[in-house]
Amino acid sequence: MIGSALLLAAVRGSIILLIAGIAATMLRSRPAALRHSIWSLAIASQLALPIVALLMPQRGIDFGPVGAAFTRAATTVTTAARAPIAAVPVNQSAPKGVAAPPSVGQQIPSAVNSGAQPANISAGIALLTLLWGVGALLMLVRFGIGTVLVARETRRANRPVSREWVLLAGQIQDEMNLHRDAALLWGTRREVPYTWGILSPVVCLPSDADKWSIDRLRIVMIHELAHVERFDTFGEFIAQIALVIFWFNPLLWLAVRRMRTEREHACDDRVLMRGVKPSTYVEELVMMMKSIGSGSIAPGFGAIAMAQRTQFEARMFAVLDERADRHAVGRKSIFGAALGMIALLLVVASVRPASASAATGVQALPQLKGSPSAQASPSAKGTLPAKVVVWPQSDFDDMVADCRNPRSKGKPDFRVRYCEVRTVDVSGLTSAIDFRGRYLDGAIFTTKGSPRAPSARALIRADAPTLEDARKLAAQVRTVLKDGVLESDGPGGGRSNFWSVLYEVTLPVGRSVTARTVQSPISLTDFEGTADVESVNGPIEVFGAAGDIRGRTQNGPIIAGLDGTKWNGAGLDLRSQNGPISLRIPDGYSAHLVTGTNNGPMDLRYPLMLKRINGKAIDADIGGGGTTVRVTTVNGPADIR
Repeated sequence: MIGSALLLAAVRGSIILLIAGIAATMLRSRPAALRHSIWSLAIASQLALPIVALLMPQRGIDFGPVGAAFTRAATTVTTAARAPIAAVPVNQSAPKGVAAPPSVGQQIPSAVNSGAQPANISAGIALLTLLWGVGALLMLVRFGIGTVLVARETRRANRPVSREWVLLAGQIQDEMNLHRDAALLWGTRREVPYTWGILSPVVCLPSDADKWSIDRLRIVMIHELAHVERFDTFGEFIAQIALVIFWFNPLLWLAVRRMRTEREHACDDRVLMRGVKPSTYVEELVMMMKSIGSGSIAPGFGAIAMAQRTQFEARMFAVLDERADRHAVGRKSIFGAALGMIALLLVVASVRPASASAATGVQALPQLKGSPSAQASPSAKGTLPAKVVVWPQSDFDDMVADCRNPRSKGKPDFRVRYCEVRTVDVSGLTSAIDFRGRYLDGAIFTTKGSPRAPSARALIRADAPTLEDARKLAAQVRTVLKDGVLESDGPGGGRSNFWSVLYEVTLPVGRSVTARTVQSPISLTDFEGTADVESVNGPIEVFGAAGDIRGRTQNGPIIAGLDGTKWNGAGLDLRSQNGPISLRIPDGYSAHLVTGTNNGPMDLRYPLMLKRINGKAIDADIGGGGTTVRVTTVNGPADIR
C-alpha cells in the first residue's frame, strides 16, 4: 500500500518537476527570484501530491506501453503488498496426489500455489518498503541532528552585539521595508553566517565578524535579511520534508539543488540592487570563503548558510553577469506562477494510466496464468488458507484457449493435457440450477447474444501420462442436466490422471437463475435477468450485469465490476460473511452505493466526500443517485475504486 502510493506520487511528482525544469530553463533571462518560486512551488507540489490525489476524482488516460508497464508494476506492488488471506477449504474429494479443482479460469490460487513467485514478490515489496523506511529514517535523523546542533549554537550565540551592528541592521530593514522582525546574534564559532527559524527568524554572524569591514557587514546583512523577507527558511523546510519522504527520487534532489542555487542568486541580486558593485561583492565572497575554510553549518531544518563551496563558482559568474535581470518579482508574477502550479498539480493528481478494460469502466487487474492443476497442492487436505487475487471478467472462450495453450517450458510436468468442449442439453431447464459431481471448475452465466432458448457448453480438461490416455479419460467424463442439476461424473483420478469441468450457461434475456455451489465459483458475465446465487467457499463474480442480481458467499470473495453510467434493473446485492470484496466503479456512475466492511480493512480509491463515510461502511448517493448497488462484507477486507 505504502509502496504503490509513494511510487505513483513520485512518478506524478517527476512530471511536475520536469515541467518546472523546462519552465525555469525558458525563463533563464528573467530574475532568479521567479525561477526560485517555480522550483519551490514544484517541490511543494511533490509533497502535496499524495493527499491531493486522494481527494481528486481519477481519470484514466492511455499512455501506451509506458502506461501499461506502470499499471502492471503498480498493480503487482499493491496486490502483493496487501493481498487478503481467506480460509477456503480445498476440495477433499480429489484423490491423493491430485490437484483440487481450481476457481473460474484458475484465478484464485491456494496458499500452496502462491509458490515461489508471489512469495518472492511479497518478500521483494517488503524489502523495498523496509529500505524506504530506513532511508526516510536516516534522512530524518540527519536533519534532526542538524537541527539540534544549529539550535545549540543559536543558544550559545549570546555575545553582546555592538551598537553599530544594530543600527546597520535597522537601516537595512528600513531600506528593504522589511516588516518581519529578525534577531541579530553573534556566534561563538568561526563559521558562515546563517539564517534560521520560520516564525521567529534569527541571523547569526560568525565569531570573527568583529574583524570584518563595514562593507562586508552590510553585504552579509542585506543577503541574510533578504532570506528573512522572502520566507526562504520555510521553503527550505518544505524541501527537506520532501526529501525525507521521497529521498529515492533523483529528480527531487536535482530540483532541491536548483531551488537552493536560484535562492542564493535571488538574494545576491538583492545585494547588488542595493548599490554594491559586482566586483566588490565577488571579492568579499572570496575573502569570506578563505576565512571560513571548510567550516559550515549542520543541515538543520530550515537553516540556510550564506556561503557554500558547492555553489560558489556558479554564484560568482551570476554576480558578474551584466545581462542578468536582478529586479524583484512582483506579487502578480508570484500569484500567476502559483495558480499555474496549482492547476498543474490538480491535473497530474487526477490522472492515472488507463488499464486495458478502461473502456468498460473497470480497472484491469492481473490475471494469474497457469493450469488448474497448478492452483492447489496435490496433497492438500482439509482447510488451507488461500490468497485471493482479483481477476478480470471470466470468458469461456478465453479459458478454452488458455487450456489448449502448450504448457510452459519452464514448468515441466509428466502429464499431458487434453481439452474438449462439448454441448450440454439444457432444454429442460425451467427453474433453479444446482451443480454436483467431482472436480467442478465453476460456472459462467451469460445472456450474451440474446438467445431465444437456453444452451450450455462444458470445458472438459483431462490430464494423463499420454495424449491418448487423456483423450480416453475425457471421453469417460459425463455431463448432463437432470432435474435442474448439472452433473459431472467420471472415473476416479490418481496422481497421473485428473479431470475437471467448467460450465458456461447461456440464457435468454430476462431469464431467472438460481445456482448453488459449495467450493466452485459462480460468474455472471454480460448477464441481464434475475439471479440468486450462493456459494459456501467459492467466489462470486459479476461483470457487465443488469437486472435483479443477488449473491451470497460465506467464505469466498466477491468481485464486481459495474458498467455504463447506472444500474439497469432492480438492483445489485452481493454479500460475503468472511471473504474479501472488490468493487470497480466507472467514472460518472450514478447509484445509491452501499459498500464497505464491518471488521476488515478497507482501501477506498473511489472519490467520495469523507462526510459520506461512516467508519468503514459507505451508504451514499454517487453521481445523481439511483438504484441501490450493494457489495459488502462483514469480516473481510474491502477494495473499492
